[in-house]
Amino acid sequence: NKLLIDLIQESMERNIVIAGAAAYGIALRALSISKQLAIGLKVYQFMGIHQVQIEANHYSHLIRMCAQDKLMGEAERIYQDAMSFNQVDTIVRQNMLWGYFRANMTSKAVNFLQRVIASGHFNATI
Repeated sequence: NKLLIDLIQESMERNIVIAGAAAYGIALRALSISKQLAIGLKVYQFMGIHQVQIEANHYSHLIRMCAQDKLMGEAERIYQDAMSFNQVDTIVRQNMLWGYFRANMTSKAVNFLQRVIASGHFNATI
């Protein structure tokens, strides 16, 4: 994963898309695990600029990284992007909810959960 991250960072410096969405997804997952939010956000921005297909799992990794650092404003912005492209799934919702609780934003967590229930997307895993 380190080699892939290095390769993607080098491609970003050269402003060249070197791989498909799957490779960027793997890199985002690795960055999430290693808690490298700043690089993850740069990869996300690069993917958007170059119109690399962004899927629900990419959003999920980014939201989780933001939640780990209690940056829920950034997580909310990414969640809105995911909603705009119809890429919100159960894991994305779980990470948002977890982030609100992690950041001690209980009222936002309750409001978020109420919106999820109202939208008909509530299930046992959330």
